[in-house]
Amino acid sequence: MIMGSRWIPNPLDVERMRHPFGQLYPVENLYELKQKLVAVTGKTVIASVGDVVSSFLLGNGINPEIIVFDGKTLRGPTDTPLISKDYARYTVRNEAGSISQEAMLVIRRLAASIKPGQRVCVQVDGEEDLLALPLIAYLDASSIVIYGQPREGVVMVTGNAKKQEALIILERMQVV
Repeated sequence: MIMGSRWIPNPLDVERMRHPFGQLYPVENLYELKQKLVAVTGKTVIASVGDVVSSFLLGNGINPEIIVFDGKTLRGPTDTPLISKDYARYTVRNEAGSISQEAMLVIRRLAASIKPGQRVCVQVDGEEDLLALPLIAYLDASSIVIYGQPREGVVMVTGNAKKQEALIILERMQVV
């Protein structure tokens, strides 16, 4: 891959990516999601993607091992999650509708090394809209990825449930 390049979705996968990759929790069912996550906190890696989702988790005493955020919701400004100082911090650039080489490298490195109880946040200069995909693909099979589904709720992807599908979508992405 050429330095500075990025991946964009294959047109055949765009529609699929608009639908939840895991269990959708509508806003009225977030208490149920919270209970499930409290039960596994510290036992498995939890990754959250998105400002609102990450703020919800942190505000409910759930500290994801990986937090990916961009300071926006629905592409408009929002308050950034209040992330404690014990999180290691990375900043990456990433354009909307794509995955930058920089973001991919950081996420793959984190996915390969993160352990329950470690804490890392990735602040995205740009947009984190597709960054759940490499987390789903590359995190350990026991991990959980949480991300926001615009105007619908919160999605929880567990273990290997969608790992293969995420890998296939990433492999079919076009380098630009």
